[in-house]
Amino acid sequence: MPCDPQNEVISDWSALACLVADTTQPQDVRDQALQRLLPVIERLARQVAAKFRGSLLDDLVAESKSLVWSKIQQFDPQRGRFEDWCRTVLNHWAIDRWRRISMCPVQPAAGGQEAHPALTAAASDDHEDASEQVMKLRTELREVLNRIAWPPSRAVDYFAVLLLQLRLAAVRCLSQEPLSHDPAWRADLAGLVEWLLPWAPDERSRCLKPDWPSLGELWVTISQRISDPTVKIEADLICRGAASLPPHTTRLTPDVWNQWVHRAKDQARKQVQDAAVWARCFHRLLPDHPRRPRS
Repeated sequence: MPCDPQNEVISDWSALACLVADTTQPQDVRDQALQRLLPVIERLARQVAAKFRGSLLDDLVAESKSLVWSKIQQFDPQRGRFEDWCRTVLNHWAIDRWRRISMCPVQPAAGGQEAHPALTAAASDDHEDASEQVMKLRTELREVLNRIAWPPSRAVDYFAVLLLQLRLAAVRCLSQEPLSHDPAWRADLAGLVEWLLPWAPDERSRCLKPDWPSLGELWVTISQRISDPTVKIEADLICRGAASLPPHTTRLTPDVWNQWVHRAKDQARKQVQDAAVWARCFHRLLPDHPRRPRS
């Protein structure tokens, strides 16, 4: 995004961030731009740190200015708003600090599968690259979904199935983290998944089948349940959510859902075509389960 240093009224946060990152500008201009960014940086730092107990709130707010300054040249306005980028940087600093304080190792996801890279990058010891890795993976996955999206059929909308299953898989991965036992962190789990796997506006209105609840309605119902650490993150969560919404004639079983997921994954793999892209973006969220031997 172009920035005009002569414009004294720059109200767009992304434009200000561009100005701070522009090393060709006089230092006093960059400093003034950073000072004008401080209110949004501190606001985001308080929002992020509020998910964690202990001294993280004061620590993150105190260090947020220097943290953002040290990474500001990584900000690319073509890939998203400054607020989203800043929230990512602050969130992963907080998670990494919380892990160190708690002395909790990263746990594998259920079934021995690794969590998706975008879900575990915050645990990296490489502070410089962790947030950037998350941003790249998140952006690539969204771009791939945009490219492979296919229209709904007259029966099951398998692309809608894919979108919902990706979020369910992300919730399952994140729910294996030690942090998931913290009530405040768990309460914000849905928001984290929504950020990691954003839907396009038209995707929210898609339905698993014609006249069924929309994805947006289903996700709201599911979101309310995943905040409870005792809830099992499995297909039945989607089935119960669908049954609770009008029309109440909606019937879906875990076996049927798993069949739909299998078909959606096969279609998505054919659309992606590139094995390396599939491995990076989908493999850990949609793992290939070995077939059971026949008895």
